[in-house]
Amino acid sequence: LTNILKNKEFVVNMVTEELAEKMNSTAHPLQPHESEFEFADVQAKKSTKVKPPLVAESPVSMECVLVHHYNLEQHKNGGSTIIIGRVVHFHVKDNVLLGNFHVNLDNYKPISRLAGSNYAKLGSLFTIKRPQ
Repeated sequence: LTNILKNKEFVVNMVTEELAEKMNSTAHPLQPHESEFEFADVQAKKSTKVKPPLVAESPVSMECVLVHHYNLEQHKNGGSTIIIGRVVHFHVKDNVLLGNFHVNLDNYKPISRLAGSNYAKLGSLFTIKRPQ
């Protein structure tokens, strides 16, 4: 958060099942001179349009510029900040992309954060036909 507010640029690296433990390690409180990349044992890769690097192992990364941030009120579990960014460059690895820009979920295997220390894997997919 400090770097986003200071530099006005950031990269959102999507997390997979394989990267979950490394992602979680980045929550460790580090000193300003310490690298999350080194601490999490992931490779930094030069971004295309923003200064902060992206995580080379992530199959999907979004280079962003800060549009706005909102500080939410403190509550018993601490405060939160919502970051709004504009994506200026999108990276998707070839093995994740199918024809017509569809995503190969078997290769991607994204996870989502729920609340606290809880995460979810992608479950069974279903299709609902849109009304005409």
